Amino acid sequence: RRTVLEAALSAHGLTIRPDSGLCRGYIHNTLEPHYTPDVIAFICGLHKYLYECTDYGAWCSDTILRLARMLAPSMGSYESALTYAKKHEVPILKAETLSEYGMPDVWPWLQH
Repeated sequence: RRTVLEAALSAHGLTIRPDSGLCRGYIHNTLEPHYTPDVIAFICGLHKYLYECTDYGAWCSDTILRLARMLAPSMGSYESALTYAKKHEVPILKAETLSEYGMPDVWPWLQH
């Protein structure tokens, strides 16, 4: 499974990141069947694009942490608020970032 995943990632100019739960889940066969190597490679490419080619990472750090601090008193703890903020706000921030920057036809790191 690892070799198949590495080949799919390589086609996107990527390698397995040691901190990738998605890749680890595929290798250990703990993901739902729709997470194919190609889907995982796309998701990994999208994350690389968002973090390295847009302001998404900075925006997430600022927005998610600020929201968690504001919600913590009503949610009982900062950790609960942070989990909630990540689950509910990250998809919105991804969509807004992609709306602003667009989705490339070819990943920037593959262009010559």
